[in-house]
Amino acid sequence: MVPRGLITTIMVGAILAGVLAGIAMCFFQALYQAKHFPPGVYIGGAEVGGEDRETAYRTVESWVGSVGDIPVIFTYGSFEHRTDLKEIGARVDITRAVDDALASIRGNSPWWKYLMVGPADRISPVQYELPLSYDMRRLSGILQSLRGRLETPPRNCEVKVSGEKVLVVTPEVNGKTVDIQATLKGLPEYLQGREVVVPIVVKEGQPQLRREHFSDMVQLASFSTRYNAGNVDRSFNLSMAARALNGTIVPEGEEFSFNGVVGPRELNTGYREAMVILGNEFTPGVGGGVCQVVSTLYNACLLSGLKIVERHNHSVAINYVPTGLDATVNYGSKDFRFKNLSGGPIYLQAYARAGRLTVRVFGPAGFKKDIRLERVVVGTTPFKVVERPDSTLPPGTTKVKQEGVPGYVVLSYRITCDDNGQVTGREFLARDVYKPLNKVILTGPPLSTEVAGPPGETPGDLPPAEEPPQLPPLSAGGRDDPGVVQ
Repeated sequence: MVPRGLITTIMVGAILAGVLAGIAMCFFQALYQAKHFPPGVYIGGAEVGGEDRETAYRTVESWVGSVGDIPVIFTYGSFEHRTDLKEIGARVDITRAVDDALASIRGNSPWWKYLMVGPADRISPVQYELPLSYDMRRLSGILQSLRGRLETPPRNCEVKVSGEKVLVVTPEVNGKTVDIQATLKGLPEYLQGREVVVPIVVKEGQPQLRREHFSDMVQLASFSTRYNAGNVDRSFNLSMAARALNGTIVPEGEEFSFNGVVGPRELNTGYREAMVILGNEFTPGVGGGVCQVVSTLYNACLLSGLKIVERHNHSVAINYVPTGLDATVNYGSKDFRFKNLSGGPIYLQAYARAGRLTVRVFGPAGFKKDIRLERVVVGTTPFKVVERPDSTLPPGTTKVKQEGVPGYVVLSYRITCDDNGQVTGREFLARDVYKPLNKVILTGPPLSTEVAGPPGETPGDLPPAEEPPQLPPLSAGGRDDPGVVQ
């Protein structure tokens, strides 16, 4: 039988334990509701156990005073660039850190948990990190400054023609590009430890033109025109434009611009004066001869099946290509453009030698077509003969300054045939109108009707005057020499 005193003692102990438990329960509940941190809680490097929200804020703020000196390391492979949080404009959000820590404690550690665990559990350290914010403009500026040390531009494959039709292709080289936006997205959101490491995202830069793009390239078409190599200045301009055009690569889907590739034709860009057509007459102008290059290119592009986007005919007919199949350019106003829809890159070769200008077009083998060009003259206009006095000529003489050329109205077509020569397509190209070019004849002063003789003689007594010698006509170089105004 249990002694009555022992029972009383047990009952009293139970009551006291209940009272103490109630007191502890109230204490922890009050502590929790008052937003105090339990023991062993750290925010960043600051211990806030037992502190309320306001006190914890001040404690963390005091610790954060040196955070600006925490190093920031931008890394890529063995490359490192060091700065600090202050330099990159980083900020620590203390308010958010304290509130997030309290919310976490309230959500994961209710007050009754501390009554059911041992002392060691209650004092186990709990670490909360400090949220970081950044000055993105300042960070972007730092990354921009690093690009020159990390980036290498991609290099397209190089293409040249060896012999008549053999393409030699030098392999491309991949590049490296700093991806600033991807790097910024990888910034740490919280301060972890005593340094911030920022991996720099570098992506591989792919060249636009790769060797495999030219694996099935063939000559699509070639076109040649003749020029007078003895006309030195015009030949120089023609050759200079051909060199600028030579080696041009037009990627799939892109447009070619003659003015964009060849550039302005001016004295300060190296071009010379030669005869051009201006105001329905031949006159000296810078860049004469360039239009023969673009006319030759136009025909080569037509025969290659390329889509012509912009082309202009001359104001008068020229004879290095048939009427209706010529092209003229004027930097800043008239251009020649085509679009590459061949399914691969287009390569242009142009050269002038020994009075012959040639343009060759290379492209994908699958784009090669059997094409011929047709033109129909539907109207002509005769030229006029215009006489102009020229006091520098001997009296009674004449000189042809400019030969006449009729005007024309011409329709042009591009005809596509199959392997058997049967017509499969007929494309209307243009209706071109060419003005007549007047024939200009210079005339010297008229012969005098009075002749002074010795005394006693009259003009009727003098022997008849000789006919003045006829000088050979002064040619303007022929229609093959002049270009068209640039």
